[in-house]
Amino acid sequence: MALGDAAETISEYLLKTMRVNFDYIDKYPHYVFNWTGSNRYRMMKEYFPDDYAKLTQYVAAGRWFPLYPAKAGRRPPLCHPERSRGICSAPFSQTKPPASERAALV
Repeated sequence: MALGDAAETISEYLLKTMRVNFDYIDKYPHYVFNWTGSNRYRMMKEYFPDDYAKLTQYVAAGRWFPLYPAKAGRRPPLCHPERSRGICSAPFSQTKPPASERAALV
């Protein structure tokens, strides 16, 4: 990743992801967001500490779920079109963690 790409990712995409989803969470009572990427969360905490503090409140409330796949950048498999009922299994657990563990995730 070039230096310009990293700066653009941090200043534009991470901030937009947080703020757009904050608005959705505030506007829609049943909206829940989940997103993978431990490096993304590290950059959010470093570059946008006030927004990150708000994010941790949403995590504690069960409205934002940081998902950490076993291997960074790993994507869930797509369903094969001929597979009956289109049932797929994810490569990592996407179940809701207990409330006592949510705050520890961020």
